[in-house]
Amino acid sequence: MYLIVLLWLFSKGFSSRWHFYVNYPLIKPILLLILVSFVGLFYSTGSEKECFSSFCHIAKLSFIPILAYYLQDNQNKAKKYILVVFIAALLFTVICTFLKIYAHIPIGRRTYGYDVFKNHIVISYFMAVSLFILYVWYTELKKYKLPIFFFMGLISYYLIFLNLGRIGYVMLFSSFIVLAWRKYQHKGILWCSLIVSFVTVFSYYSSETFARRITEVYNESQLYFQGKTVSSIGARLEFMSNSVKIFLDNPIMGTGTGSFKSQYEEYYQGRVHKITNNPHNQYLNTAVELGLIGLLFLGWLFYRQWQLTCQLKGVNLILAQSILLSFFVGCFFNSWLRNFTEGHFYYLMTAYFIPPACQMAKVRSSNLQSPKHLSI
Repeated sequence: MYLIVLLWLFSKGFSSRWHFYVNYPLIKPILLLILVSFVGLFYSTGSEKECFSSFCHIAKLSFIPILAYYLQDNQNKAKKYILVVFIAALLFTVICTFLKIYAHIPIGRRTYGYDVFKNHIVISYFMAVSLFILYVWYTELKKYKLPIFFFMGLISYYLIFLNLGRIGYVMLFSSFIVLAWRKYQHKGILWCSLIVSFVTVFSYYSSETFARRITEVYNESQLYFQGKTVSSIGARLEFMSNSVKIFLDNPIMGTGTGSFKSQYEEYYQGRVHKITNNPHNQYLNTAVELGLIGLLFLGWLFYRQWQLTCQLKGVNLILAQSILLSFFVGCFFNSWLRNFTEGHFYYLMTAYFIPPACQMAKVRSSNLQSPKHLSI
């Protein structure tokens, strides 16, 4: 990523790249969020290390227009293969997992459960996204239906029987809801809900791993409400509840960039089972550190992205909204802008799907001139 930034900075024709950058449709919310994060450094209660780290996570949003510059042309060869390479990486992960489990090859021994390259949460999310992309391709690419169906089977098997992450289930549901709405509206939502319910029940009774992870959600939630937080779900619920209390004491500007850990320690040291530097919720993390101002700019960024995707057509519209919605929803369960892998995936997918302002103008112009648009 840093090599791409250097290439963007020092190649010939910088003035045209800079013009593209400042006119990119998401540049205002991105720069304002970075500015608020920078100002937050001056009143933060966090350590120098935490402040720098938190600011860098927000500052990396500036990568999006740079990536978009290199992906602005739909005929770009690199752009054509980005999603293909992403799917290939996930299929390679599935194969390595099979080798680890069934051939007893010690791949990724330091990771959790059956993981090989990334932890179960990241892989659960990525597998869900890849499964959805494959399904969309399956409905569109008649010529490649058989291999795509096989790949879908491999990833489905991994998600249901091997992966220990639960976030993928939520991501699949949100993605298919977008597809159902775009294609069939209210009837699509109803049928999608029924199919998801059927698949969930089938998976629950056919996969011990799936059943255990779903049962844990219920059991651990019950323990939390009984006052016991020594569990994954209980800890997350406690982090969120405590974060809201910190936010309400400093609602406008927050406690400063990178201050979450120090504030959490100050409020709850000796009163809770575990001290954390991460509420596992991007919205709460932003609210605590940057207040309502930072949360407003983050919301503006996400809203503006959604607004821009509405100008896309066909498969690109469905994929863009599904992938971005999955990220927005995932931010309720994890602080994904501060996570390296999910964060960079978000930058890349935003740049991939959100075209520059000049292309948006062309789309609007062509829509206004089309008879179909006039009839609507």
